[in-house]
Formats: sequence, structure tokens, C-alpha cells
Amino acid sequence: MIKINKFVVFLILTTSFLIVVSSAFAIPPEDSILKVGFYPLKGFFEYDENGVEYGYGVDVLEEISRHCPCEFEYVRIFEWDD
Repeated sequence: MIKINKFVVFLILTTSFLIVVSSAFAIPPEDSILKVGFYPLKGFFEYDENGVEYGYGVDVLEEISRHCPCEFEYVRIFEWDD
């Protein structure tokens, strides 16, 4: 009975260790592209005369992309229901 209990404890500890270690390697690829819904909102998400996105929201996402290995792709949303 003691051998079975030791084996069960060993099995639980080993499984827990492998789960923790495997999650450390769950890093997204370097070229991750995240799609962002772009609903034009004055001061936050806007387009300039050339169709380039700008605004506070764009600035925040650009700052985030400087600190993590990802890029943002803006997807135009015409209505809130989209």
C-alpha cells in the first residue's frame, strides 16, 4: 500500500512539473499578427487623408508592439454589430 501511495505522489509531482515547464515554452512566434477592430472614433481611432490610421488607440498599440513580439493589423469596422 505504501508503494502505491509513493507511486501516486511521484506521478502527481512529475505531471505537475511537466505542466509548469511546458507552459514556459508557450511563447508566441516572433511574427505574431493580432487583428484589431478599427471603429473610427474621434481622437481614438481615425484615418488621415491618406487612409493611414492614427489616434490615441493606435499610439497605445504601437507602444505595446515595441515591447512584445507582435504586430497589429487594423480591420475596419463600419458598425458596432460587426
